[in-house]
Amino acid sequence: MDSADFITRPFTISYINTWIRKVDRGDANMKETLRLELLGSAQLIIGMILILLWSFLSSEWWSVILGFLAVFFLVEAIWHYMLCDCLRYFKKRE
Repeated sequence: MDSADFITRPFTISYINTWIRKVDRGDANMKETLRLELLGSAQLIIGMILILLWSFLSSEWWSVILGFLAVFFLVEAIWHYMLCDCLRYFKKRE
């Protein structure tokens, strides 16, 4: 299954589950990359929610904690995406 096939087909739950099963049968590096991408996506969503909360509560002094947490989660999400890209690059070079 190539990436073009994944992009052009509709995103149904059964298709995504089939794709994940094929990744599970593949090498451990691809499985680790998928987990890192899912973790990065979750951290990105949490970071955006924290930014929205921080902007809503910015008049409170304690909302600075939400700002720091939002920056932390966003930096972690970017780090996970960069790590996934590096793992894919090194996998293609082999």
